[in-house]
Amino acid sequence: MVITKIIIRNLTSLAGEHVIDFTQEPLRSAGLFAITGDTGAGKSTILDAICLALYNKAPRFDNVQRLKSEDVEKNDINTSDVRNYLRRGEKEGAAIVEFTATSGAKYRAACFLRIRRTGTYDNVTHTLEQLSPNKRVYEKGEVKERIIQAVGLDYAQFSRTVMLAQNSFSNFLNAKIEEKSALLEKLTGTEIYGTISMRIHEEKSKAEVALKELQVEKETVLRDHLQEEDVRDYERQIALLETTLKDLDNQCRITRQQLKWLDDYDKAMAEVERCDAAYAEAYKEFLGLTNERNLLERYDDVLCQQSLFNEIVNHRTNIEKCKQERTLVEVQLKEANAKVQDMRVAYDLATSRLSEAMKQMEQRRPDIQRGLTIQGEIKEKMALWETREMEMQKAQRDFDERKEELSIKKKELEDLGHNIDSLQYSLQGLSIYRTMFEKFDTVKSKLTDLEKESVANASLHRENQEQQVAEQRINQLLEKGSREVQRSSDVLSARKAEVAVYEQQNRMVNINQLQQNISSNTARLAALRSARNLWNRLVKIYDEVEEAQVQVNASRIVIDQLTKDLVRMDQDIDVATLHFKEAQENYSYHNSQSIEAMRRNLKEGSPCPVCGGTHHPYHTESARELGKIFETIELRYKEASEHLEDLKTKARNLRATLANKQGMYEVEKRNYERLEQSLQSSQEEWREFATLDSTFKDCSASVNRQARMITLEQLIDNTESALNRQQEELQTFTSNQENINALNQLIRSLAERVAEETAHTSQLDAQLKIIRSKQHDYKQRINLSDRRLKEIYSDLDLMITDSGWMAKWRANPDHYSAHLSALFHEWIDTSKKLDEALQKRDLITNFVNQQEKELQVAQQSINATRDFRDAARELMRIKQDELTALFGSRTPEQVDEDLREIVRSVTEQQLETKVRYDNAQNELSEITGSKRKLEEDFLHFTQQYTQQSSQLDYWMHNYNRDHSPLRFSELERIFTDKRDWNALRRQIAACKEQLTVTQNTRNLAEQHLNQVRQDTMRPDSTQGETRESLTELLTRTEQHVKETTERYGRINDKLKLHQKALHDVALMQKRFDDVEDNLRWWMKLYTLFGSADGKKFREIAQSYTFEYLVAQANAQLRQLSPRYRLRTVEGTLALQIIDCEMFDQQRYVSSLSGGETFVVSLALALSLANLSSEGLSIGSLFIDEGFGNLDQDSLNLVMQALANLQSKQGRKVGIISHTETIRSQISPRINVIKKAIGGESFIRVEA
Repeated sequence: MVITKIIIRNLTSLAGEHVIDFTQEPLRSAGLFAITGDTGAGKSTILDAICLALYNKAPRFDNVQRLKSEDVEKNDINTSDVRNYLRRGEKEGAAIVEFTATSGAKYRAACFLRIRRTGTYDNVTHTLEQLSPNKRVYEKGEVKERIIQAVGLDYAQFSRTVMLAQNSFSNFLNAKIEEKSALLEKLTGTEIYGTISMRIHEEKSKAEVALKELQVEKETVLRDHLQEEDVRDYERQIALLETTLKDLDNQCRITRQQLKWLDDYDKAMAEVERCDAAYAEAYKEFLGLTNERNLLERYDDVLCQQSLFNEIVNHRTNIEKCKQERTLVEVQLKEANAKVQDMRVAYDLATSRLSEAMKQMEQRRPDIQRGLTIQGEIKEKMALWETREMEMQKAQRDFDERKEELSIKKKELEDLGHNIDSLQYSLQGLSIYRTMFEKFDTVKSKLTDLEKESVANASLHRENQEQQVAEQRINQLLEKGSREVQRSSDVLSARKAEVAVYEQQNRMVNINQLQQNISSNTARLAALRSARNLWNRLVKIYDEVEEAQVQVNASRIVIDQLTKDLVRMDQDIDVATLHFKEAQENYSYHNSQSIEAMRRNLKEGSPCPVCGGTHHPYHTESARELGKIFETIELRYKEASEHLEDLKTKARNLRATLANKQGMYEVEKRNYERLEQSLQSSQEEWREFATLDSTFKDCSASVNRQARMITLEQLIDNTESALNRQQEELQTFTSNQENINALNQLIRSLAERVAEETAHTSQLDAQLKIIRSKQHDYKQRINLSDRRLKEIYSDLDLMITDSGWMAKWRANPDHYSAHLSALFHEWIDTSKKLDEALQKRDLITNFVNQQEKELQVAQQSINATRDFRDAARELMRIKQDELTALFGSRTPEQVDEDLREIVRSVTEQQLETKVRYDNAQNELSEITGSKRKLEEDFLHFTQQYTQQSSQLDYWMHNYNRDHSPLRFSELERIFTDKRDWNALRRQIAACKEQLTVTQNTRNLAEQHLNQVRQDTMRPDSTQGETRESLTELLTRTEQHVKETTERYGRINDKLKLHQKALHDVALMQKRFDDVEDNLRWWMKLYTLFGSADGKKFREIAQSYTFEYLVAQANAQLRQLSPRYRLRTVEGTLALQIIDCEMFDQQRYVSSLSGGETFVVSLALALSLANLSSEGLSIGSLFIDEGFGNLDQDSLNLVMQALANLQSKQGRKVGIISHTETIRSQISPRINVIKKAIGGESFIRVEA
């Protein structure tokens, strides 16, 4: 990578644009050149510009502390922002570098700094353009990455490779042993190894924590683990509880079925009653529609004549309508004749008026033509007048504006004179600082040095005080640590004695035999308790079996008797049903409304519509006799109905009782069989407990149940007592062992603590020695700093002309520096403003003189334009007088328009009267035609009405021979009835259908009731199986199920948790192995490289890097100065120099002269550059020499080394020189020259 051109624009002291072109002479052919200039001129700005253009960063701000955002004012930027490079007062600045990459491609990198119009800083613009072999401008987001690819170095590598700060390695050579590590790390960038070392330490700690957490998790999981004896006991209890739950579930199922039967029976009875009521309601509704059925039948008979009837009604309506319209037309015809005569008279009058208006308009036409001509002449004169008027007004406005502008300029000239006087006065007041302003950059630099040295001096005093405080604190910690070590040792001895006591107590217990006895007694106790529960269940089952057998026999006898009673009851119901049907038919017939109506219409001698007889005895009987007959029929009907319903109710009750008894019998039978099975199962289960006692082999019903229970209780008490004693003994042993473990843990902890406290005491002692050594060093550095402060103050006191400046500076250094800068800028700004004001005054004076001459010419032009305007106005007045004489206040157009309006109005009146006349004649013709049409329609409707009325009369005559008499009024009433006949028809059909449906539904409900009565699950009410008793039984059984289920769930949960614990431990073992492997891996790395502060791996890496760096430096020395060679002191970062011309004499680097130090430092810097560039070809190199005056021998050595660097490595080397001795030996030179005032500098390339 070779830099070919540098362009700097408005950066710091370099105002304007400056170009350094390495492709032009004298720099093109020079391998070595110097960058020279006074302090503060801007030499470092050249190197900063290179970094700014390439990386948007600059070495000047690398170590500047960035301020917090709240400490930066709104329109300011941070102290570490590269936009601070922009020169004060400039709106735009730039740093541009053109370079050739290793690949041969050429690039231009640039960084632009700008200020917006609002006065705030714009964002930095960073660009990259490829110039050859192909042209390309890269996007903003890829500039940074592309520059690193083209250059081959990032910013840190570039700053160590292309720009070498010599003082860094000079400081390293002369630094103390403990300071070299930090300097080497900063120079070589080996911070990553310390980070890796600390990361290894962190990962090892994480792995240890993970292993401890997994161990705790495993212990937590094992809490749910059970012993084998407990698992077997729980499994036996689970099997027993499953059998019990099965029996209880069966009992609940039977009880629920019995309760369901009661619900079904109540629903079936309610359904039968509902169906009876629905049938009665449907039958009543059917009888209530008798009149509607008759009316619908009449409607169906006459429906065929509805269209004929409608036509007759329409014809009759049309005839009446024709009569009314004929009368109205005759009146209209009379009015139309009169209207035609009136319209004829109006038309003749309008024609006469039109002739008179046309004659008047022809008489006035010559005057109108003359008036129009005059108007045209007036318009021409008016246009001329308006033109002159506008010209005069425009000229007057221009005159006024220029006059106003002249007044403003005169006022500005007066203000400018006052401003010039003020600036001259201000400049005279600042002249006392002229001497200081001429050396202002040196003053600023010295003030900065004074501030830095003051801060460093105060820091040294403060750090020295801190070291003294630290020494006191460490002494106190040493005393405290010694006391802690003694106290911990005493506690450790006491805890070891306690452990010995507990171990002696536990040695007296045979723990294996004790655990076997506890396990055996625990199993025996569980078996005895299970045997007691089983025996209680056996005793209960014996009692239940005997009671169930008695209930089954009694139910069988009751069912046989109820079956016989039910057969007799069914025979009685059949006889009562026949009697009820006969009574029902008689009652329904005599109670019908249609029968009553026919009876009232019967006439003696006329045939009956039902039977055809001509004699009607009931019609002639008295009402009293007829009432008696109806009462007898109704009484018989009610008696038959009540008798039949009573028999049915008794039969239903009997069937319900029989069904209930049968259901109860089946339940009792199944219950008896279930009890027998449960008894056999329990007897089989009892055989498992026969070995618990010699009397337990027999478990039949003949055994003394109370004596057996007493024996069980005694055995349980004896076993519990023995088990409690053994568990207490085990608890004492376990407690002692836990105490032993806890004390051993405490002992280990105390031992570690004693060791740690002892080590800590040793560390404190070492720290105390280091602090005392540092205090001696601080005293020497404080003395040196005090002398440096005195020298800087003496230099500043000669240059600063402000009295009492030291007190002001000490009060607030930043404020005083800003005050001096403000005075300096005020001097520059005031001088600049005075020059600008004098130039501006001359310009305004010339402008005022020119404007006064132009205003005189403009006034003469305005007067001439005003005379032309007045002449045009006089001509307009003469023509207007002539026009007024002809038309007065009106215009020719108005007069002409009035005459035309009269003609147009009269013409419209004539046309309108003509149209009205024609319309009246047409209307008369239309009325005459309407009258003829009405007469024809009246004749037609009359004929149709007569013909169709005859047809309807003939149909009614034939209909009345077979039906009751039908009249036209009845037809009209039927056909005008608005009811929905189809809806009525559907209503009657639905009523019939509802009657049939309710009858069928009633039959089905009775059948369902009989089926429910015959259900086998029917409860036995004679045995007290009512709804209340069954509900109570179900509640007790369900509660027993719930309790048993909960016990089953608790035991089952324990077994599940036990299985889960076994499964989790098996799964956890793999994780446990992985965590242990991970910890072993990190422990190996930690042993090799890990440390909490990163020191171990960093020191290893630094030792290898340092050896490699020295080897590379020796390679550079062989080219620069073969006389010298470097050698490392094994195990340290110390260096020795070997003088090959003095028989390989070895000496410390502190004995090197200035020139030798430069050569060795240059070799180290170049070796670091090669290390950072990773084999890249670096064609440009900039070196900051960084040392003071040299004697002639040292100077010769330096120049020889620089010449070898250029000739043997082929690099273009630039030396930033601070001393005249180096400057005079190197050419060409890039000279940065500072101007006398204004703080500006410019660049000049000298051969």
